Amino acid sequence: RVVPLPTDVACYMPGTPPRRHLDVAYTSSPDRGLHHLLSWWPEVRRLVPQVELRVYYRCVEWCDEVLAGPRESASYARAYLVKRAFEQLGTRGENGVHLVGPISPHQLGVDLGRTALVAYPCDPIVFTEGFSCALMDACAAGCRVITSTADALPEVYEGAVDFVPGKPGEGAAQWISAITGVLLDTA
Repeated sequence: RVVPLPTDVACYMPGTPPRRHLDVAYTSSPDRGLHHLLSWWPEVRRLVPQVELRVYYRCVEWCDEVLAGPRESASYARAYLVKRAFEQLGTRGENGVHLVGPISPHQLGVDLGRTALVAYPCDPIVFTEGFSCALMDACAAGCRVITSTADALPEVYEGAVDFVPGKPGEGAAQWISAITGVLLDTA
Protein backbone atom coordinates (compact mmCIF):
# COMPACT_ATOMS: atom_id res chain seq x y z
CA ARG A 1 0.00 0.00 0.00
CA VAL A 2 1.11 3.52 -0.77
CA VAL A 3 -0.09 6.30 1.51
CA PRO A 4 0.53 9.73 -0.06
CA LEU A 5 1.51 12.58 2.24
CA PRO A 6 1.78 10.57 5.43
CA THR A 7 3.02 11.88 8.75
CA ASP A 8 6.17 9.96 9.66
CA VAL A 9 6.27 9.88 13.46
CA ALA A 10 10.00 9.10 13.32
CA CYS A 11 10.47 12.75 12.26
CA TYR A 12 8.98 13.93 15.56
CA MET A 13 10.95 12.01 18.15
CA PRO A 14 12.13 13.63 21.40
CA GLY A 15 15.52 15.30 21.41
CA THR A 16 14.84 18.23 19.11
CA PRO A 17 16.43 21.58 19.97
CA PRO A 18 14.56 23.82 22.43
CA ARG A 19 11.29 25.37 21.27
CA ARG A 20 11.42 28.99 20.12
CA HIS A 21 8.42 30.46 21.90
CA LEU A 22 7.93 33.33 19.47
CA ASP A 23 7.96 31.27 16.27
CA VAL A 24 4.98 30.83 13.99
CA ALA A 25 4.94 28.47 11.00
CA TYR A 26 2.79 28.11 7.91
CA THR A 27 3.32 24.71 6.27
CA SER A 28 0.60 24.20 3.68
CA SER A 29 -0.13 25.17 0.11
CA PRO A 30 -0.21 28.98 -0.28
CA ASP A 31 -3.75 28.93 -1.66
CA ARG A 32 -5.14 27.74 1.69
CA GLY A 33 -4.99 31.16 3.33
CA LEU A 34 -1.37 32.29 3.38
CA HIS A 35 -2.49 35.61 1.88
CA HIS A 36 -4.58 36.23 5.02
CA LEU A 37 -1.74 35.39 7.42
CA LEU A 38 0.65 37.68 5.55
CA SER A 39 -1.90 40.53 5.58
CA TRP A 40 -2.28 40.18 9.38
CA TRP A 41 1.46 39.87 9.98
CA PRO A 42 2.33 43.59 10.40
CA GLU A 43 -0.24 43.88 13.21
CA VAL A 44 0.88 40.62 14.83
CA ARG A 45 4.46 41.87 14.70
CA ARG A 46 3.46 45.24 16.14
CA LEU A 47 1.84 43.50 19.12
CA VAL A 48 4.63 40.91 19.54
CA PRO A 49 7.76 42.58 18.07
CA GLN A 50 10.11 39.58 18.34
CA VAL A 51 7.78 37.12 16.60
CA GLU A 52 9.12 35.28 13.54
CA LEU A 53 7.09 33.66 10.77
CA ARG A 54 8.56 30.76 8.82
CA VAL A 55 6.76 29.84 5.61
CA TYR A 56 7.37 26.39 4.17
CA TYR A 57 6.19 24.83 0.88
CA ARG A 58 7.00 25.84 -2.68
CA CYS A 59 5.53 29.35 -2.49
CA VAL A 60 7.66 31.06 -5.13
CA GLU A 61 7.14 28.29 -7.66
CA TRP A 62 3.42 28.12 -6.91
CA CYS A 63 2.99 31.88 -7.34
CA ASP A 64 4.95 31.87 -10.59
CA GLU A 65 2.94 28.94 -11.99
CA VAL A 66 -0.43 30.44 -11.08
CA LEU A 67 0.44 33.97 -12.21
CA ALA A 68 1.60 32.61 -15.59
CA GLY A 69 -1.87 31.16 -16.12
CA PRO A 70 -5.22 32.78 -16.79
CA ARG A 71 -6.25 35.69 -14.59
CA GLU A 72 -9.67 34.09 -14.23
CA SER A 73 -8.33 31.09 -12.32
CA ALA A 74 -9.60 30.76 -8.76
CA SER A 75 -6.07 30.96 -7.34
CA TYR A 76 -4.82 33.94 -9.38
CA ALA A 77 -5.85 36.64 -6.89
CA ARG A 78 -4.40 34.65 -3.99
CA ALA A 79 -1.08 34.15 -5.78
CA TYR A 80 -0.95 37.85 -6.57
CA LEU A 81 -1.61 38.76 -2.91
CA VAL A 82 1.00 36.29 -1.62
CA LYS A 83 3.66 37.51 -4.04
CA ARG A 84 2.89 41.16 -3.28
CA ALA A 85 3.00 40.53 0.48
CA PHE A 86 6.42 38.88 0.20
CA GLU A 87 7.65 41.86 -1.83
CA GLN A 88 6.43 44.24 0.88
CA LEU A 89 7.41 42.20 3.95
CA GLY A 90 10.55 40.54 2.63
CA THR A 91 11.49 36.87 2.78
CA ARG A 92 14.82 36.79 4.62
CA GLY A 93 13.83 37.96 8.09
CA GLU A 94 12.84 41.52 7.30
CA ASN A 95 9.69 42.18 9.32
CA GLY A 96 10.11 38.75 10.88
CA VAL A 97 9.20 36.81 7.73
CA HIS A 98 11.37 33.92 6.53
CA LEU A 99 10.50 32.11 3.32
CA VAL A 100 12.02 28.70 4.01
CA GLY A 101 10.51 26.91 1.03
CA PRO A 102 10.30 23.14 0.58
CA ILE A 103 12.36 20.94 2.89
CA SER A 104 12.54 17.24 3.70
CA PRO A 105 9.96 15.69 6.05
CA HIS A 106 12.76 15.05 8.56
CA GLN A 107 13.88 18.69 8.53
CA LEU A 108 10.25 19.83 8.81
CA GLY A 109 9.95 17.63 11.90
CA VAL A 110 13.01 19.27 13.43
CA ASP A 111 11.78 22.76 12.54
CA LEU A 112 8.26 22.15 13.86
CA GLY A 113 9.76 20.68 17.02
CA ARG A 114 11.27 24.11 17.64
CA THR A 115 8.12 26.05 16.65
CA ALA A 116 5.57 27.35 19.13
CA LEU A 117 2.56 27.84 16.84
CA VAL A 118 1.29 26.75 13.46
CA ALA A 119 -1.19 29.29 12.10
CA TYR A 120 -3.28 27.79 9.31
CA PRO A 121 -6.10 30.09 8.18
CA CYS A 122 -7.34 27.39 5.78
CA ASP A 123 -9.64 29.34 3.53
CA PRO A 124 -9.94 26.96 0.57
CA ILE A 125 -11.53 27.93 -2.71
CA VAL A 126 -13.38 24.60 -2.83
CA PHE A 127 -13.76 21.71 -0.38
CA THR A 128 -10.20 20.39 -0.05
CA GLU A 129 -9.46 19.72 3.61
CA GLY A 130 -10.82 16.35 4.57
CA PHE A 131 -7.83 15.62 6.80
CA SER A 132 -4.89 18.09 6.54
CA CYS A 133 -1.39 16.69 6.77
CA ALA A 134 -0.18 20.17 7.75
CA LEU A 135 -2.22 19.99 10.95
CA MET A 136 -1.24 16.38 11.65
CA ASP A 137 2.45 17.27 11.32
CA ALA A 138 1.98 20.25 13.66
CA CYS A 139 0.18 18.10 16.25
CA ALA A 140 2.83 15.38 15.97
CA ALA A 141 5.50 18.00 16.69
CA GLY A 142 3.64 19.29 19.76
CA CYS A 143 2.91 22.72 18.30
CA ARG A 144 -0.06 24.80 19.28
CA VAL A 145 -2.29 25.07 16.24
CA ILE A 146 -4.81 27.70 15.22
CA THR A 147 -6.99 26.98 12.20
CA SER A 148 -10.37 27.76 10.72
CA THR A 149 -13.51 25.68 10.79
CA ALA A 150 -13.25 24.98 7.05
CA ASP A 151 -14.34 21.71 5.51
CA ALA A 152 -13.93 18.69 7.82
CA LEU A 153 -11.29 20.16 10.12
CA PRO A 154 -13.53 20.48 13.22
CA GLU A 155 -14.65 16.86 12.95
CA VAL A 156 -11.08 15.61 12.60
CA TYR A 157 -9.18 17.93 14.98
CA GLU A 158 -11.76 18.85 17.65
CA GLY A 159 -10.00 18.93 21.02
CA ALA A 160 -6.52 18.91 19.48
CA VAL A 161 -6.29 22.38 17.93
CA ASP A 162 -7.76 25.85 18.46
CA PHE A 163 -10.39 27.02 15.98
CA VAL A 164 -11.25 30.54 14.89
CA PRO A 165 -14.85 30.37 13.65
CA GLY A 166 -15.98 31.87 10.37
CA LYS A 167 -14.13 32.72 7.21
CA PRO A 168 -10.58 33.98 7.83
CA GLY A 169 -11.06 36.87 5.39
CA GLU A 170 -13.88 38.22 7.56
CA GLY A 171 -12.22 37.76 10.96
CA ALA A 172 -8.82 39.48 10.94
CA ALA A 173 -9.19 40.84 14.48
CA GLN A 174 -10.12 37.38 15.84
CA TRP A 175 -7.13 35.80 14.11
CA ILE A 176 -4.68 38.44 15.27
CA SER A 177 -6.00 38.09 18.82
CA ALA A 178 -5.76 34.29 18.70
CA ILE A 179 -2.20 34.32 17.33
CA THR A 180 -0.89 36.95 19.73
CA GLY A 181 -2.74 35.32 22.61
CA VAL A 182 -0.88 32.04 22.08
CA LEU A 183 2.45 33.81 21.69
CA LEU A 184 2.01 35.86 24.85
CA ASP A 185 0.69 32.96 26.94
CA THR A 186 3.64 32.19 29.20
CA ALA A 187 1.93 29.09 30.60
